[in-house]
Amino acid sequence: MKNGKCLYLLALLLFLSACKQQVNYVLKVQMRELHAEHLYNREEVEAVMFDKAEMNSDSLLTESQQLFLKGAEALRNKKQAREAVGYFKKSILTFPQSKTYYELGNALFNLGDDNLAEARKAYEIADDLGYEPASHTQIQLARIAARQEIAFNGNGYSYSVLRRLELAFSRGFRDTAALSAYPELKDTRNHQKYGLLVLQYLKPEADEKNTLDPMLALFVKGFGPEREKYEIDSNALMLDANEEAISYDFKTFIPEMENMVFSRDVSHQYYYVARLANQGDLVVVLYGAISFWEEMSPTSFYVSVFEPGGKRLSSMEVACNCNIRRLRSLKVDGNRLYIDEYARNWAHDPDKTPLSENVVLSYELSGSESYRIEENGAIVLDTPGSEGKQKTAGILR
Repeated sequence: MKNGKCLYLLALLLFLSACKQQVNYVLKVQMRELHAEHLYNREEVEAVMFDKAEMNSDSLLTESQQLFLKGAEALRNKKQAREAVGYFKKSILTFPQSKTYYELGNALFNLGDDNLAEARKAYEIADDLGYEPASHTQIQLARIAARQEIAFNGNGYSYSVLRRLELAFSRGFRDTAALSAYPELKDTRNHQKYGLLVLQYLKPEADEKNTLDPMLALFVKGFGPEREKYEIDSNALMLDANEEAISYDFKTFIPEMENMVFSRDVSHQYYYVARLANQGDLVVVLYGAISFWEEMSPTSFYVSVFEPGGKRLSSMEVACNCNIRRLRSLKVDGNRLYIDEYARNWAHDPDKTPLSENVVLSYELSGSESYRIEENGAIVLDTPGSEGKQKTAGILR
């Protein structure tokens, strides 16, 4: 009897199981959509791109591509940048792609300065999404930065512009001639720092038209045109922050810029003054230096002579606001250097009276010398009456 009850209960359970409806559970993934307020949200854009790629949304990709082509038509052929912006944004909201963000940036850029901030966001997203060629986004970002600099201070050069161009070079950009078509980059292209970038990444060689070492040519460019005559008198001995400083990148040509202990002589700043008349194939420059760690911040002026390959042949101090009691002036006439030394006559003893309470009454000539720059680059003493005791000054071997 007991076995019969067990069999009855087992049969009942089997019957009830057979009557229960089978349920199949299916995991349904909902595709994320990109909304206009998140158009420049990188994380949101990347998440939407991932979802749509996983769902294999060929129809959405096709629709996005059609909108992209309409935007390209409006931008390139119809020259309707605002219309193009509308198409590109619709294309991105349908299926975001790096190329669409790049072209959206171009359309916004063409709309003018009021749209530069948004254009920058579009280019940055295009860059983040891997737009190729990678250098193109950096060029456009450099143009935006330059336009904003021009609007702010009238000069298109800034570190941010240069940095963008450096990133473009590092990513393979080499068409420097193309940059001349962008007027907003003119100030940067004329800056020595840009020239250093070109030297670093393109490594141009001297040619028949320009026999100077490329680095030397860039260094010399900062001195301006050649001067047959030049003068530094007592009024011109003071250099200030308005003068253009020589970049530390040119320490090869001014070794004094580098301190053997600290790697850089931070107590001095060096400035462009003038390029002197060419002595044959030689390059002759005049530069100044300020010492910040001495009383009265004395200034010194140096003539250096270089061969075309960049080797410095000679260098000497030719003028100075030497100290509170002494100064040296300079007159240049062709390859001749005329140096006069003066003593300052103060109203009161400068060792006992603060300079702010003192005044120079007169300058007393205490000596004169003249030098000439020879064809071999040596700077030699050429004072009348010095026959038999002529000496070489500043020659480097």
